[in-house]
Amino acid sequence: MLENVVSTLLSSPMFNLSLSSKELFHSNFLSWVFSLYKDESLPYLRQFIADFDQRYSLVRIKREKKNKDLTLYFEDDRGRSKVLYIENKVKSIPVFAQLKEYSQGSMAHEYFLLLSLSRPSFFNEGQLNIGNVTWKYLSYGELADNLQNLSLVIRKKNLYHANILEDYISFIGCLHQIAVEIDIQKDTYNLYTKNSILPQLKQLRLHDFYIKHKHAMLANAFFQAIGNRIPDINLVPPKKHWEEGKYQEVFVGTGYTNGKGLSEVKYVIDMEDNYPVILGIQVQGDQFRLFLEAKKRAAFLANELLDKGLWFNFLEAKQVNTFGSLEYPTNKGKKFNTYSGTFMYRAIKIGNCRFDHLVDLIVTYIRYIHNHREQLEDFIKTRQLAQHSSF
Repeated sequence: MLENVVSTLLSSPMFNLSLSSKELFHSNFLSWVFSLYKDESLPYLRQFIADFDQRYSLVRIKREKKNKDLTLYFEDDRGRSKVLYIENKVKSIPVFAQLKEYSQGSMAHEYFLLLSLSRPSFFNEGQLNIGNVTWKYLSYGELADNLQNLSLVIRKKNLYHANILEDYISFIGCLHQIAVEIDIQKDTYNLYTKNSILPQLKQLRLHDFYIKHKHAMLANAFFQAIGNRIPDINLVPPKKHWEEGKYQEVFVGTGYTNGKGLSEVKYVIDMEDNYPVILGIQVQGDQFRLFLEAKKRAAFLANELLDKGLWFNFLEAKQVNTFGSLEYPTNKGKKFNTYSGTFMYRAIKIGNCRFDHLVDLIVTYIRYIHNHREQLEDFIKTRQLAQHSSF
């Protein structure tokens, strides 16, 4: 099935035109359609606005107003207005903090719609409530279905425009099928093995979306499992950044760096100068990592924890039969790999691994930190004081 989707997209003029800038392309195209066919688009757009009656008309559309991808303005015959903001995500994954920022200071006549190739886990049954703002969700598959009706109307007025729109509908329908295919394969972490669909998606330059989406799904599985299996843990919802974390708060996150996605859990085990000292677990690329992150003396603390046997122990991880046994770094005399001297980690390799095995492993390591949190905190504080006194 995926081979047919790839073939269809590669032969689509609209898809190939979109490759230079996917999200800008889609926003610009939709702006063109809605601007040129305001009256025809109105029956479709009104579903996203409450208390919308026949007296309202679509009067103008703005691109990139206050960082919002699309802003649609409606007015009725008495001069009353309604505004619909559309945030568009194609290759990038929706982030709660960004939607929260866009919601601030909103007025009663303003409405919000997330158009995205993937529905984020923090949306509940197609919508998200942030204060007095309700975000609705629209998939690209649903967009394709709705635009199909619009294309039939446009075809009676301009055949060329209808043909362009129909190519676009076919194109985004294929994108939606790819998103569905990724969801079907959600049970296995096999991004970098020969069984991965990654090579096919590279032809479409959609491999980064696949990786980001896969890691977002994995991070959500971590969040749900930790919350369910360790009920007394202080698990922070995805509304707060870990750098603002406090003692014993636990953060689950996802990201994309150096061409590879990551999913991670961070446990604030101590505070130093109002900045969190973190023990955590990270899955990135083909590596399973145990790490320490601290603004100051990260290398010193990591070495102390390793030497004492309190952290960086891969005994549990090596029980997973698809994991490697070799620990990295392998260079003699080098105990850790690092980013910026603040993120110290050791790692082993992940094979073609089931999601539930990764989830079980994450819970095991987080439970260890949680059950030994006071011992770990006391040790870190003692070693920090010892280092201070040596100067």
